[in-house]
Amino acid sequence: MSVIRTIIARIVDMPPHSADAAAIKATATTTYGASASSIVASMAGWNWISIITGAVAILGLALNAYFQIRRDRRETRESEARIAALKERCEL
Repeated sequence: MSVIRTIIARIVDMPPHSADAAAIKATATTTYGASASSIVASMAGWNWISIITGAVAILGLALNAYFQIRRDRRETRESEARIAALKERCEL
């Protein structure tokens, strides 16, 4: 349990862009693993495991989309701020 607390504390202390990158990587890995498990379980005829891992894969996909959208919005704001700063400096 202390390992989980340590990991959460490290994620909370990260800058926003690093925390988003870590979340994107974790959700992508979870999605891939759950998808592979779902395929194997459905081939083996383990219906409940297949359904559960399929649901986890869909949830992982949704979380990954959320964090990607969040990162895209942040990068758009940063880009607009850089463009505004350059326009001020060039007096355009």
